[in-house]
Amino acid sequence: MKRLLLLFAAALTLTATVRAQQAGPTPASAAAAQPISISADEWQELRAARAAAIQANPDLVAENTRLMEKMRDLETKLNAAMIKTDPAIAPTLAKFEAQRQRSAAPGPPPTAPPPAK
Repeated sequence: MKRLLLLFAAALTLTATVRAQQAGPTPASAAAAQPISISADEWQELRAARAAAIQANPDLVAENTRLMEKMRDLETKLNAAMIKTDPAIAPTLAKFEAQRQRSAAPGPPPTAPPPAK
């Protein structure tokens, strides 16, 4: 599950990056580049709510899996297009992919959400 959520976050980041590059700089993109600042308690509340929603809606996991497969296909095509445009980028892409694979290694299983208050 942790790996699935990590892949989903990476896909969202890639999608946002591609859209930002296509749209060009805007005042909104400057605001979006700012890191999100929430407290540890708020972060834990979000994680618990997300885990509970996924547990209550297993179809979301299947939908997310299909989305991730489509994102991986898009990324493969995008990488090939970048290499075609600039072959010198291939080593950088390979390095990026290797680092991402290491960071996406499976971790411990997710814990159950804390009891509702």
